Amino acid sequence: MRVNLIGCMMLVGIFFAATANAGMENIYCHNVATGWEGAKDLCVGRNQGLPKPKTDEDIQLIMTTCGPDKNRWTQGAKNMLYPQGDFQYGDGSVIPQNLWAPGTPDNWGGDEDHVNIDKFTFKLNDVRIEAHYPSHYPIYAVCVDEVPNYYCHDSETTWEEAKAICEGRNQVLIQPRNRAEIDAVHNKCGVQNFWTAARQYPAKPGNPFLYLDNTNIPNELWIPGEPNDVNNNEDCVNILMQYGLNDRPCSFPTYPVCQDKYY
Repeated sequence: MRVNLIGCMMLVGIFFAATANAGMENIYCHNVATGWEGAKDLCVGRNQGLPKPKTDEDIQLIMTTCGPDKNRWTQGAKNMLYPQGDFQYGDGSVIPQNLWAPGTPDNWGGDEDHVNIDKFTFKLNDVRIEAHYPSHYPIYAVCVDEVPNYYCHDSETTWEEAKAICEGRNQVLIQPRNRAEIDAVHNKCGVQNFWTAARQYPAKPGNPFLYLDNTNIPNELWIPGEPNDVNNNEDCVNILMQYGLNDRPCSFPTYPVCQDKYY
């Protein structure tokens, strides 16, 4: 009955809010092709997340709800800290082997580090982070309700100590990509100074600040005038209260906040 009801709703162009599958609620189907980062940011902006299908039924629900004619992004990605490892979801769980399409993951071209649902097989497929060959194989966002899994540490530490605390939890220091993610951290942990995963590599004046996955910090997240590398000693990055990102000495006492490995 559910499938028939969903089909009818699709025909009249109504989005279906799925309520039966844990972690797969209130499915939003976006209809403009995008890369994985764009899909992730779109979902975060809706206070949702990319899906983490754990069963064939989860995939079926997504594709039936959104329509079977579009490839859809998932949260699945290869951990960039351990690129030879398994594909994982943001909570660190490994993608079930039976969900992969035959012959995948195959890392065709050597840079297929993210995971989508293939419209032809209703199975998972590894692809590049950008919209993979958008004219031939466009991929679209699908978002589901998800509470961000932040861990708020209750004492201040150095940056290296903060990194070790998060790794001990099988998480990483926060890597905010937009203002919504900074606001989400404040909503969870309060308005404080928090370490991020960003630092200068190597620690020399003029070198860029990067997150631990080697991605750039969005310029709009910096406080105006930052980073300024006072005394050539501000090699790590924190969230300065409600204002934005700020470079700090890595020894400066600041609160760690950890997040799932969401690359």
